[in-house]
Amino acid sequence: MSNDKYGSDQAPDCYPGTDVLVNLLDLRNAEDLDEAERYINEVASARLEFIPPPYSLATLKRVHRTLFEAIYPCDQDEWIKACIHSYHGDDDLLVDVFNRCIGISIADVDI
Repeated sequence: MSNDKYGSDQAPDCYPGTDVLVNLLDLRNAEDLDEAERYINEVASARLEFIPPPYSLATLKRVHRTLFEAIYPCDQDEWIKACIHSYHGDDDLLVDVFNRCIGISIADVDI
């Protein structure tokens, strides 16, 4: 593959021969998946109620589940482990998981 999005010849969470994450919508084109994800996340995020930090493990799982349950067979443990590492000052795992699972650089997110 010429565009190695996830840093290996074939990421195990992608459809064979692509850099498209396996998804519940069975979309195998990156642009189609990106569009569907944006739409679904916009709708799903409207269901989230703002809760000020600090965030509990249960809160992080709820946010993750709300945003991604309709799109990906989510591995919440991987996300939560990354968040815990980040809390303790090591953002590398969180950035890696975010970039791989969301499909965009965390640096491009307007917070």
